[in-house]
Amino acid sequence: MKCPVHPTEDVIAVCSRCKRLLCDICAVPQRDGSSLCDECAMLSTLQQMGERVEEKEATKEQKKELAKGKKKKRVIVRNLIIICIGMMIAAAELFYYFHISKPEAEEFVPSEDPATMIMIIDQAIQDHANHNGGILPFKLTDLLGTYLPADKIGPNDLTNFTYIRSSPTTYELRMKSLKTDKSPIPDFLFTDEGMEVVQ
Repeated sequence: MKCPVHPTEDVIAVCSRCKRLLCDICAVPQRDGSSLCDECAMLSTLQQMGERVEEKEATKEQKKELAKGKKKKRVIVRNLIIICIGMMIAAAELFYYFHISKPEAEEFVPSEDPATMIMIIDQAIQDHANHNGGILPFKLTDLLGTYLPADKIGPNDLTNFTYIRSSPTTYELRMKSLKTDKSPIPDFLFTDEGMEVVQ
């Protein structure tokens, strides 16, 4: 059988795409062992070139996406580091405020705060009565050590107060008149029935 394009040449193959009869001159051999005519070979080449271009574009897009992902991760990591540093600074400031810069409580000095002192003594009298079947102490010094802290309050501190035990269950506790440069101290009177301010 002769080639339709070259009548003097014998047909040696068929185009794998368009099925045209090909001679040795017309046939364009392919890598897979098949043959294509000139037109189909050109179309195949163009198609392969287009596929390569698409692959390159896809690769570029993938690289861009990877770069964006890495950049996003860097931003997230940076923000996390900033947040952690901020939290560490805040924790350090709180620690400094509560453990270092916070002033220590002033030590209680009975002679400098007689109004608080008389309330402490009255509470000690009530505690004594509660622990002794309602019986009141005979004198204020009986409260030292057990009901009044001996390291803070001594016998001399109690001399500023008048304690009258009318019966085993009734009493009057009054602060002696004290002069102070600060605001005047009212006359407190404590009894077994409560407290009152004497005008």
